[in-house]
Amino acid sequence: MEIIYGFKGTSQDMVAKKATQLFLLAKRGDHEVIKQKIAEQKLFALKPSPNPEIFEFVYILEGRIRQKRDGKILEEGDYIIIHGLKDEVYFETLSPVSLLYFTNSPVFYEQKSRIQQLMKLAKEVEEKDQYTEEHSFRLQEIVTKVGRYLGFDDESLFYQVYAAVLHDIGKTNIPEEILRKPDRLTEEEWELVKNHPIWGRDIILETLGEGDFAKVAEIVAQHHERYDGKGYPFGLKGSEILLEAQILSIADAYDAMTTTRPYQAAFTPEEACQRLRKERGGQFSAEVVDAFLAVEKFLRKEGISSDT
Repeated sequence: MEIIYGFKGTSQDMVAKKATQLFLLAKRGDHEVIKQKIAEQKLFALKPSPNPEIFEFVYILEGRIRQKRDGKILEEGDYIIIHGLKDEVYFETLSPVSLLYFTNSPVFYEQKSRIQQLMKLAKEVEEKDQYTEEHSFRLQEIVTKVGRYLGFDDESLFYQVYAAVLHDIGKTNIPEEILRKPDRLTEEEWELVKNHPIWGRDIILETLGEGDFAKVAEIVAQHHERYDGKGYPFGLKGSEILLEAQILSIADAYDAMTTTRPYQAAFTPEEACQRLRKERGGQFSAEVVDAFLAVEKFLRKEGISSDT
């Protein structure tokens, strides 16, 4: 007989990123007990398994979550039993949450690997471009709010947020002296920069695989397309462009305009919005411009603006 004691603040292994931390508390064979902490106002999903023998149990240690499909709210002391799930079920955290998760199918090291790969990609971009980390955070907030305004389901919001995190990963293939150049780029340099959406798509697929991230990769590949067909790298037009990519494009443009760069003073939010209005039906679809303008005032109230 064996007794193993675990003490507060200890675990067999752990992995963390800004919004979530995973702690492997116990593992025996395929059975795992995991503690997970998730920040407020974040989405997480319970996913179906092809194996009918998979059993999962989630106990809420603290905080409140809401099931997005039916609005059911669960709080401290409530629990979820998962067996034979046929579709993904999304939850939103209404406060900082701690969950205790049990499964008879090992998932911790797969999740750890995925989180580490994402963090590695994000860090590579940050090291190349000094503006990227805060820019990425603001884009996540903007695309989430615009997506919700347009009625996106939780799966689409998942793709949208990760595309915002990774949209400039292709810039890791661009020389640093070009990214940090204080003057306007030469035509040759600009042609090189225009490849970064394709490079980004390829890096995501090579690093994170197809699966959930195939859609993320396509959004990244299209985020510099224009509604009028004058964008790059493919010259897509109108409805040929994924709506998620159109939203990321307008968020990226707004944040670039309201951020001070070596070659450009920042526009005020009002000036940036006026420029977006002028591109309604041109660079951006009327639907996306109207949705962005509808939520922009709330973004400013929450301080999600480059120079606030």
